[in-house]
Amino acid sequence: MARSNSIVLAGSLALLAFLSTAPSATEAFVVEYCSTQNTNSGGQTWHNDWQSNGLCTGKCGAYAFAVIQYKDCWCSNYIPEAQDDTSDCDGTCPGFPSEICGSNSGDKFVYIPIDGKKPSGTKGASEPTQVSTTSSPPVPSSDSSTRPTSTEISTVSELHFFAVASLASPLSLSFSSSL
Repeated sequence: MARSNSIVLAGSLALLAFLSTAPSATEAFVVEYCSTQNTNSGGQTWHNDWQSNGLCTGKCGAYAFAVIQYKDCWCSNYIPEAQDDTSDCDGTCPGFPSEICGSNSGDKFVYIPIDGKKPSGTKGASEPTQVSTTSSPPVPSSDSSTRPTSTEISTVSELHFFAVASLASPLSLSFSSSL
């Protein structure tokens, strides 16, 4: 009889230990920021049909924020430069409808802080991206002018200008991002 009591007691203690470390059902995630900018620091997107605040924050333990837009999750160490009122983020999470996962219009991201992590600063959605382009050599002609065979472009507006200016020759583009 004493042995069965000790088994019940051990099982009860194990259950109590588990319940004391599990998040409570009333524990809510706080939307710290709502923004049209995604300051993704990790470079990776986690897409999940059942996205929730808990699922995304679980992926972002090494970062200051879990950034969520509906079914997609990113991690960030940065506060978004452009901020909207948190009430503008009104889209529910597909995996946990009582939580907020962006906006119903699909153009806003929620920032959920990760406990104990400090942001590295503030940044916009996209920093200048280094874009490398390579064009085909020009077709020989009687014209003595030559076209460059490679050009470095650092902004999207420069890329647009270069592409329009280069329509006379075949152009192949390769893009790389330093995000």
